Amino acid sequence: VGGSHFKWESEELKNVCAIARPNEPILLAEKNNLTTYERNAWNIVPGKGLVRFEPHAGVTVSYDCEFPEAGRALAESGVLIQCVPAWTESVRGFHRVRWSCLARAVENQTVVVHASLLGGFGREPIPFSYGSSAIIGPPIDPFPPDAILRETPLNEEGVALADIDLDVLVEARNQGEVRNWNDRNSGEYRVI
Repeated sequence: VGGSHFKWESEELKNVCAIARPNEPILLAEKNNLTTYERNAWNIVPGKGLVRFEPHAGVTVSYDCEFPEAGRALAESGVLIQCVPAWTESVRGFHRVRWSCLARAVENQTVVVHASLLGGFGREPIPFSYGSSAIIGPPIDPFPPDAILRETPLNEEGVALADIDLDVLVEARNQGEVRNWNDRNSGEYRVI
């Protein structure tokens, strides 16, 4: 899963990321939820859906991960690894995306790969960046108590690598000390 970039499509500017698969055509995942700046300054048009690809992976582009329904839709389609390519230019932006990645890992009991873009052009569209990348698991046994399997140093180029055994993930999901995925509300909450 590559970082997101701008792409003209039928005279509309979209924010997309490329997904490369062995012996398959490149897939493009569109960013669906746009920040105010993307809509007003860059005139980006929102995407129209999420991308799932085999074996059990899917993508939410940056801000998309901040909406629980996107991660849940992927998980309900069979996704066990949610990839989140992101660019954040502020401490607040980075933390919003990281905390959202942690939340998706808790509520869906999936692995979330948060890949932060670092560096910048010193001007628009990427003046500078702030962040770190991480591979996040659900905070249940046998995963780490803080959920972070691997993480790159803050604001430093790096690569985070971790072995992910999906059978272990599914077993932990079904037999762990908490079973958020199995115990999720399948209907609507009623506010009284």
